[in-house]
Amino acid sequence: MIATTHAALLEQVAAEDPDHVLLEWQGQPITVAAIVGRARAIATRLIDDGVRPGDAIALMLDNHPDHVALIFALALAGAVWVPLNAKLKGPALRHIADVTKPVGTIADAAYEETITAAGIAGKSWKAADLFALTPGNPGSLPGRNDIGPESTRTILFTSGTTGAPKGVIVTERMLLAAAGFAAMASGAEAGDRFHFWEPLIHVGGAQMLGLALMRRATLVMVPRFSASRFWDEVRAGRVTKAHYLGGVLDILLKQPEDSRDRDHALALAFGAGARPEVWRAFESRFGVRLVEVYGMTEASSFSTLNLDHVVGSIGKPAPGFTIRLLDADGNDVPDGERGEIVLRTDPAELMTPGYLGNPEATAELLRGGWLHTGDIARRDADGNYVFSGRAKDMIRHKGENVSAWEVERVLNDHPSVAESAVIGVPGELGEEDILACLKPADDAEIDPAAIRAWCADRLAGFQLPRYLRIVAGFDKTPSERIRKQTITRDVSGDIELRG
Repeated sequence: MIATTHAALLEQVAAEDPDHVLLEWQGQPITVAAIVGRARAIATRLIDDGVRPGDAIALMLDNHPDHVALIFALALAGAVWVPLNAKLKGPALRHIADVTKPVGTIADAAYEETITAAGIAGKSWKAADLFALTPGNPGSLPGRNDIGPESTRTILFTSGTTGAPKGVIVTERMLLAAAGFAAMASGAEAGDRFHFWEPLIHVGGAQMLGLALMRRATLVMVPRFSASRFWDEVRAGRVTKAHYLGGVLDILLKQPEDSRDRDHALALAFGAGARPEVWRAFESRFGVRLVEVYGMTEASSFSTLNLDHVVGSIGKPAPGFTIRLLDADGNDVPDGERGEIVLRTDPAELMTPGYLGNPEATAELLRGGWLHTGDIARRDADGNYVFSGRAKDMIRHKGENVSAWEVERVLNDHPSVAESAVIGVPGELGEEDILACLKPADDAEIDPAAIRAWCADRLAGFQLPRYLRIVAGFDKTPSERIRKQTITRDVSGDIELRG
């Protein structure tokens, strides 16, 4: 029987293979039975405290095994999981709470003050208290028969590329499909051991939980990605598969060469963002086969898979996906020319129902049965797609998607600033640095040190601008929107902000 919810999948594996090692943490194996016991106990407490199916609960936790147990506890209780980035502060957190309206929050002790300062309403559970509960026994939890494949499993917030971050409704079906696609991309088999560094606040981390259950793989969990520790972790964990994003490959290539560069069991890594020159260099140096993919949270995380090893390509449509490339007028472009990626799925439920509480953004995303990604690609004569860039107002910096809108909102609140425009400029490691262009308020002088201090108090570290440019005004559209495409990306004459 194929499980259609995470709760059903977890209970199925617990019944069939309770001794399977789902996680390894600091060298210690953690079985499915251990995770399920803890998840049942937490779920029972939440239900006893009045949590009902469909209630949202916001989590602010680091990566650790108890975090995984808590995610599964929400699934068993039928609660909607709202992950919070622990790097965020007041305004950004309040926005997420305003959209999702959680009945409560659960945070590691280090983040309890952050939650309190953000003023998020609802019950506050102490994570340590929940993790200390006696593990629950099989059959001790009331059934959640009202949860099905189209029930909301999580709300994952986008980078807010053209406005406030949007909460993507991710269903049980979508997240399980993402796990299945990740298994396809990685060729996951029983016994595989994955280097598990991905933050659980992102779909890239969330989907790995389902993959490990489906394929009886083990997630060798670490707190965070570390280039200096990566290969030692791979060797110590006997890792066979790994996932990468953006500049991860570049960072690893910049590490000093070592006689042990091929002394490991890592056979394959899958992910997105490998430029052809990096792709070839990484495979040559480390002996690891790369599989490129493309996707977005709004469409079950994967839309293409490059299983043919065409260097530089994101591959061909994933099973169930149809992709078109459209010009600005909505016409299909011929092979070799760039166009916006639009897609549809079979079944249609592999696409998100929309953005929570944002019908305007949902209507813009889903038009005529097609999902408009805002990303650009071209297709070659063999049907392989090549990613060409993002049309959206988003910056990829320090491994995070940065919302220009969020940074601009903070800058615009400064009394010396009349208007701001934040853009990405070429940076190191294949990602971008952040340039903030500021128009001073009348008769005001902008102090770069004061601007940096202002931002540091209100933004996460990965959101801080690196460069500052003071401008007399902006080129605007008739509707008074700043034309960011006319802003030069050359920062040679700009002020570099220092911490």
